[in-house]
Amino acid sequence: MRHVTEYMIGNAAVQVVRRGNRIKVVDVEENKRKKEFFRNVLVWVSLAGILTLVCFYVVRLNNQHILLGESIESLQSQVVDLEAEKNELRRETDNFKIDYKKVMRKAKAMGMKFPKKGQVHGYKVSKSTAIRRISAIEDE
Repeated sequence: MRHVTEYMIGNAAVQVVRRGNRIKVVDVEENKRKKEFFRNVLVWVSLAGILTLVCFYVVRLNNQHILLGESIESLQSQVVDLEAEKNELRRETDNFKIDYKKVMRKAKAMGMKFPKKGQVHGYKVSKSTAIRRISAIEDE
């Protein structure tokens, strides 16, 4: 059990603390100074830790910014390349566009003939018969 008794010795305030068989004399002013010093050290260490964490966070953000900037540049160059390729493909398709009327006139001039009504037969299929057709071909 702890018993504390306060005394004034001259201008100094002291406490006599008794714990079981042990007796301790504590200078109150010196004890306050030690507590204040410990509190200040704790505050400064906490601030230093927080400042260190903030610095690491800023460095990490800066690295992410640099990496994102590089990826943006590479993506922009890819977009430019793809647009150039798209434009080239458009030019190629424009060059290969077929005028079907002109082709039809040329084909008729060369002797193309159309089937007559009796030559065209239609049929309806309810489901795919591709497998049966292939097996029928193999049987023959």
